Amino acid sequence: MRPLLAINCAEDRLQLALGLHDGGRLQLWAFQEWTAPGRANPLLAPAVQQMLTAFGLAPRDLAGVACVVGPGSFTGVRMSLAFAEGLRLAAGVPLAGLAYPALLARTARERLHDPLAPLCVLTHARKGLCHAQIFHAGGASDIEVLPTQRALMELPLTATDTAPCLLCGSALRQDATAVQELLQQQPRCRLLPDRFDHPDGPGLLAAAVAADYAHAPLPPLYLRPSDAEANLEAIALAKGMDPASARRTLTELTNT
Repeated sequence: MRPLLAINCAEDRLQLALGLHDGGRLQLWAFQEWTAPGRANPLLAPAVQQMLTAFGLAPRDLAGVACVVGPGSFTGVRMSLAFAEGLRLAAGVPLAGLAYPALLARTARERLHDPLAPLCVLTHARKGLCHAQIFHAGGASDIEVLPTQRALMELPLTATDTAPCLLCGSALRQDATAVQELLQQQPRCRLLPDRFDHPDGPGLLAAAVAADYAHAPLPPLYLRPSDAEANLEAIALAKGMDPASARRTLTELTNT
């Protein structure tokens, strides 16, 4: 059996997992992680090459590459997807996309040994905003981009008779006061420790094993405009450009 490579660069960490599922058992061969916000680009290719070489592998020996498609860091998602696409084109490796909130939910449930626990994932989008998704026994809600305080107050955080509603994700570390107010108002909610804010090696590999692969590019899951798009007028003025002209140019490039 050939191994799978999984890549996550949705937030401030670059994570790589290599392994396979053999005989009903998950075999994690290697897991590497760097905390490198905005600096993962020079690390990714050398790290993957080193990992494969350590096991006597070339990219063509992989059964597939699973890559987190977002939502998260535009730079991290874009960089990791471009790298995965390079492997697909150069080595004929099929790709699979992993949604970041679902990856965190799956990892948390596996760590807690509770596959049906109601869970709300809130990841940092940018200042004051979060990506929010609720997971329950029947499935999951759509991912929404919301102000973090609004998400904490308005999302239907429903506990069951036997289990509290669990909360995890990087956005919960951005506004500790709002989180504490929520926990006081909804005592059936439980905030998980910050180690649940990121997937671990077994969780990343398990998601890769369960994913669907195809010989096609992976579309990113951005959900919101990039910071550069949102601040285009200010950026244009700082560079001595006409803001209206810059906006027209961006629209034309986006539509081509």
